[in-house]
Amino acid sequence: MLAVMAAAAAAPAAGEVTFVSGPTVNGEQAGVRVAFAVNEPTDAEVAILDAKGQVVRHLAAGMLGQAPLVPLRAGAVKPPPASTNPLAVSLLWDRTDDDGKPVAGPVEVRVRLGLAPKLEKVLGFDGNALTNILGLAVNAKGEVFVLTGESTYGRTLLRVLDRNGKYLRTVMPYSAAVCATRAAPMGQLRLDGRPIPIVYNAHGHNLLPMNSGMKHQNMIVLPNGTLVLASAVGTIVEHAPMRHLLAIAPDGGAPEGMAFIGPDIRKPIGMLGGTGEGGSRFFDHLAASPDGQTLYYSTWSDSRVAKPQHVVYRLKWTDAELGEPFLGEKDKPGDDDQHFNSPQGLAVDARGRLYVCDHGNNRVVVFTPDGRPAGKFTVPDPEQIAVHPKTGAIFIVSRKQGRRVDAYTLRAFSAFDGAAAKELASLDAKASWAVMALDPSAADARLWIGHRSQLFPVTFDGTRLTAGADVVSRLGFVYPMF
Repeated sequence: MLAVMAAAAAAPAAGEVTFVSGPTVNGEQAGVRVAFAVNEPTDAEVAILDAKGQVVRHLAAGMLGQAPLVPLRAGAVKPPPASTNPLAVSLLWDRTDDDGKPVAGPVEVRVRLGLAPKLEKVLGFDGNALTNILGLAVNAKGEVFVLTGESTYGRTLLRVLDRNGKYLRTVMPYSAAVCATRAAPMGQLRLDGRPIPIVYNAHGHNLLPMNSGMKHQNMIVLPNGTLVLASAVGTIVEHAPMRHLLAIAPDGGAPEGMAFIGPDIRKPIGMLGGTGEGGSRFFDHLAASPDGQTLYYSTWSDSRVAKPQHVVYRLKWTDAELGEPFLGEKDKPGDDDQHFNSPQGLAVDARGRLYVCDHGNNRVVVFTPDGRPAGKFTVPDPEQIAVHPKTGAIFIVSRKQGRRVDAYTLRAFSAFDGAAAKELASLDAKASWAVMALDPSAADARLWIGHRSQLFPVTFDGTRLTAGADVVSRLGFVYPMF
């Protein structure tokens, strides 16, 4: 039994290739003849398929219009006489496969015209292949934003995973599907009427300004879904640039009704020599009021030009710069109610109270929205903090600096009611835990912990913290360059 399968347009548009006759299949004493003609020069392929749809004979392939179709096994196909229509094909199949063995059973003749490139898949890509995780944030849908980067060349990626840790999309670099109005603030050119993104850093493949050489940070998601993060500190060839807060829409590009580039958080310093601040440690901490209108910012670094300031800033997105400190006294550490010693992690509860990890004083200090002290409680080496918006439960990452390796512990505390919060559970790290984020959508407390090429959830049932499985894949490329 023989059947014919043809691939070409039935009613071609101008310039489109189609059949003007056939394809037909007829049995002869010497074999099976396949014949067809097309309307204009094109490439064509003829193959024999078995009952399973597998190709058993690659009969012929090539260009029609200037020369006969090329047989793929010498002597198996007789070309038509030179006087025949150059757009017509007549092939005789001898009923054998590519190895010259007889083909039994039902077969199908496939004729394809006008081959065109089509993306089938991207080799080596795995959205869960993550390395050097620098920041985490979770939105109201439970989607996990994962910031990764590399400080030497400046590569930066921002990917989004679902609440189970499965890859959903990439928002840095932004997708070609982002509309022109929201892509324009990132910087674009037009070539032949088409938008072309600006490559700000070819080594890092960076399509956004100010994101080459990102550092560790606690990012935040505003109530409208916008992600806010701190810009980069530069690379081996871009030293100590100006730094700003940046706003990214959850699908990539600039958010609607909000500038992509926010307040200035550091003036440009310029050439530092060597690799700049590439080898320096930074940690930027952000928090927002429940309505998202007020932002809080603190930063820590061991850079030779960016030492701890011992203060917390309060600002609006429309502010030009940080302004004067909201809490603490700049460059003056202390342990009383008006001073900090290296303040780091920040969080805001449902009542708008601000929690500050006073790392050097081994305490967390709580303030009312207008900056009045509301209480404090002791925590060893607090570095990062999150407060559950519904239950008020408090989660803190303690980082005790060691001579060679820092020790990390995750702690769960009861809600703060004006008196000292009570520690309910703790979980020691088997490795460094660089960043933490709380899932505000989870009924039971659920956190994400990331470090280098590890990312895993941690759940809290009220009495115990339990670490889940790592969701990072080791199968895909992470950063192909050359």
